[in-house]
Amino acid sequence: TFPVSGPALWRLDWAFVSPRIDLHRQSVQDPPAALSTHRLIDLRLSLPAPGASAPATAKDRP
Repeated sequence: TFPVSGPALWRLDWAFVSPRIDLHRQSVQDPPAALSTHRLIDLRLSLPAPGASAPATAKDRP
């Protein structure tokens, strides 16, 4: 997000994850004051157990 004397011009808050990963929550937060002009993206996700298998998809690349 890039504020220019008014509302933000755009906002990119996409998260692309593999079907093997469960995305539980995604939120966009304001940064600590005076540290950045970028917003923070908080992702809460679960990774598959080691050795767990799931069907591969076209999105999964070796």
